[in-house]
Amino acid sequence: TDFKQPVFYIIPAFLLSLVFVVSFTFTYRVYKREKYPLQNSAIWTLFLCYWLVLIQTAFFSRESGSRKQISLILFETWGHSVQAHAYFIENIFMFIPFGILAPVLFKRMKKMYWCVLAGFLMSCTIEISQLLTQRGYMQIDDVLTNTAGAMAGWLIWKIVTLLTGFLKSEFT
Repeated sequence: TDFKQPVFYIIPAFLLSLVFVVSFTFTYRVYKREKYPLQNSAIWTLFLCYWLVLIQTAFFSRESGSRKQISLILFETWGHSVQAHAYFIENIFMFIPFGILAPVLFKRMKKMYWCVLAGFLMSCTIEISQLLTQRGYMQIDDVLTNTAGAMAGWLIWKIVTLLTGFLKSEFT
């Protein structure tokens, strides 16, 4: 049931991202008087959509001042219930798209170290922002699981990149 809320945000986030990318592309063509390379436009749209859904889920789906706790105990959120385990695993899934899309868009992120570091820093930013806005619990587990998700996403990207490179060399 926790996935229903982010799924509900996907369509408006996608439309908003699409409008932004198309507007940027149009503006680039008008002012630079040259074609903007569209090969990354779809990836940028997905990346922006991902961030809009993430921000909506992490911040705007909760009332300001509704959560004020800090947890620095490692694996505290794993808990003893199926729902607690689901929250833990959802935090891993939440950053897999980042790990997949970032290396496609940013050259430096093709190295695992930089992608995982960026995922870690983004997670820390989210947790600190949740603490300051009191829109989410600041938990060390969230940083750990989000970072693991960024790493898992990078590994998925790397495997797909290696497989597609291998398949291209085999059939050419």
